[in-house]
Amino acid sequence: MTGIIIKAISGEYDVIIDEKRITCKPLGVFRHLNLVPKVGDFVDVDGNKIVKIHPRKNDLTRPFVSNVDKVFIITSFTEPSLNLNLLDRLITLIHDRRDACDRRQPGSGDRHPAVGSGLLPDCRGSPWC
Repeated sequence: MTGIIIKAISGEYDVIIDEKRITCKPLGVFRHLNLVPKVGDFVDVDGNKIVKIHPRKNDLTRPFVSNVDKVFIITSFTEPSLNLNLLDRLITLIHDRRDACDRRQPGSGDRHPAVGSGLLPDCRGSPWC
Protein backbone atom coordinates (compact mmCIF):
# COMPACT_ATOMS: atom_id res chain seq x y z
CA MET A 1 0.00 0.00 0.00
CA THR A 2 1.26 3.47 -0.86
CA GLY A 3 0.83 6.46 1.42
CA ILE A 4 2.35 9.78 2.41
CA ILE A 5 4.28 10.53 5.61
CA ILE A 6 2.59 13.33 7.55
CA LYS A 7 4.46 13.21 10.86
CA ALA A 8 7.88 12.03 12.07
CA ILE A 9 8.85 11.74 15.74
CA SER A 10 11.66 9.63 17.22
CA GLY A 11 11.91 7.18 14.33
CA GLU A 12 8.16 6.62 14.11
CA TYR A 13 6.26 7.90 11.10
CA ASP A 14 2.56 8.56 10.70
CA VAL A 15 1.48 7.58 7.19
CA ILE A 16 -1.87 8.34 5.60
CA ILE A 17 -3.14 5.46 3.43
CA ASP A 18 -6.68 5.58 2.03
CA GLU A 19 -7.66 8.20 4.65
CA LYS A 20 -6.38 5.98 7.50
CA ARG A 21 -3.50 7.00 9.75
CA ILE A 22 -0.94 4.27 10.42
CA THR A 23 2.15 4.56 12.66
CA CYS A 24 5.12 2.88 10.99
CA LYS A 25 8.85 2.32 11.37
CA PRO A 26 11.27 2.06 8.45
CA LEU A 27 13.19 -1.11 7.67
CA GLY A 28 16.71 -1.23 9.12
CA VAL A 29 18.23 -1.29 5.63
CA PHE A 30 17.43 2.42 5.27
CA ARG A 31 19.68 3.22 8.24
CA HIS A 32 22.56 1.25 6.69
CA LEU A 33 22.10 3.19 3.43
CA ASN A 34 21.97 6.56 5.28
CA LEU A 35 18.48 7.13 3.91
CA VAL A 36 16.00 8.78 6.27
CA PRO A 37 12.29 9.03 5.42
CA LYS A 38 10.99 12.60 5.54
CA VAL A 39 7.62 14.20 6.04
CA GLY A 40 6.10 14.47 2.57
CA ASP A 41 7.68 11.28 1.24
CA PHE A 42 5.49 8.85 -0.65
CA VAL A 43 6.21 5.40 0.76
CA ASP A 44 5.13 1.78 0.39
CA VAL A 45 4.00 0.20 3.65
CA ASP A 46 3.73 -3.49 4.53
CA GLY A 47 1.99 -3.98 7.85
CA ASN A 48 3.56 -1.30 10.03
CA LYS A 49 6.92 -1.17 8.19
CA ILE A 50 8.04 1.33 5.55
CA VAL A 51 9.52 -0.86 2.82
CA LYS A 52 10.15 1.63 -0.02
CA ILE A 53 10.59 5.38 -0.47
CA HIS A 54 9.39 6.72 -3.81
CA PRO A 55 11.45 9.33 -5.74
CA ARG A 56 11.35 12.83 -4.29
CA LYS A 57 10.44 15.92 -6.33
CA ASN A 58 12.56 18.05 -4.01
CA ASP A 59 14.19 17.83 -0.62
CA LEU A 60 14.67 20.42 2.14
CA THR A 61 16.88 20.01 5.20
CA ARG A 62 15.43 22.86 7.25
CA PRO A 63 12.66 22.02 7.82
CA PHE A 64 13.36 18.32 7.21
CA VAL A 65 10.70 17.72 4.53
CA SER A 66 10.39 16.60 0.91
CA ASN A 67 8.01 16.92 -2.05
CA VAL A 68 7.21 20.56 -1.25
CA ASP A 69 4.96 22.35 -3.73
CA LYS A 70 4.86 25.82 -2.17
CA VAL A 71 6.92 27.66 0.41
CA PHE A 72 5.88 30.73 2.39
CA ILE A 73 8.53 32.64 4.29
CA ILE A 74 7.09 34.69 7.13
CA THR A 75 9.28 37.14 8.99
CA SER A 76 8.83 40.14 11.26
CA PHE A 77 9.88 43.69 10.48
CA THR A 78 10.11 45.21 13.95
CA GLU A 79 10.29 42.74 16.85
CA PRO A 80 12.65 40.93 16.45
CA SER A 81 14.25 43.15 13.84
CA LEU A 82 14.32 42.04 10.23
CA ASN A 83 17.40 39.95 9.43
CA LEU A 84 18.03 40.36 5.70
CA ASN A 85 20.95 37.93 5.80
CA LEU A 86 18.73 35.14 7.15
CA LEU A 87 16.00 35.98 4.64
CA ASP A 88 18.53 35.85 1.79
CA ARG A 89 19.86 32.47 3.00
CA LEU A 90 16.33 31.01 3.19
CA ILE A 91 15.41 32.20 -0.30
CA THR A 92 18.67 30.82 -1.70
CA LEU A 93 18.20 27.50 0.09
CA ILE A 94 14.69 27.07 -1.27
CA HIS A 95 15.68 28.10 -4.79
CA ASP A 96 18.70 25.79 -4.90
CA ARG A 97 16.82 22.72 -3.57
CA ARG A 98 14.39 22.32 -6.44
CA ASP A 99 14.88 18.56 -6.54
CA ALA A 100 16.71 15.73 -4.85
CA CYS A 101 17.61 13.75 -7.95
CA ASP A 102 21.13 12.45 -8.34
CA ARG A 103 22.65 14.74 -10.99
CA ARG A 104 26.14 13.18 -11.06
CA GLN A 105 27.39 11.57 -14.24
CA PRO A 106 26.56 7.87 -14.74
CA GLY A 107 29.41 5.63 -13.71
CA SER A 108 30.98 8.22 -11.39
CA GLY A 109 30.84 5.68 -8.57
CA ASP A 110 29.69 8.19 -5.95
CA ARG A 111 25.92 7.83 -6.34
CA HIS A 112 23.85 7.24 -3.24
CA PRO A 113 23.85 3.47 -2.49
CA ALA A 114 20.04 3.39 -2.40
CA VAL A 115 19.80 4.48 -6.04
CA GLY A 116 19.28 1.39 -8.15
CA SER A 117 18.76 -0.88 -5.13
CA GLY A 118 14.98 -0.75 -5.47
CA LEU A 119 14.64 1.33 -2.29
CA LEU A 120 15.17 4.69 -4.00
CA PRO A 121 14.74 4.48 -7.78
CA ASP A 122 17.16 6.28 -10.09
CA CYS A 123 15.19 9.30 -11.29
CA ARG A 124 17.57 10.58 -13.96
CA GLY A 125 15.51 11.36 -17.04
CA SER A 126 12.40 12.19 -15.03
CA PRO A 127 10.82 15.62 -15.54
CA TRP A 128 12.18 16.66 -12.11
CA CYS A 129 15.87 16.13 -12.99
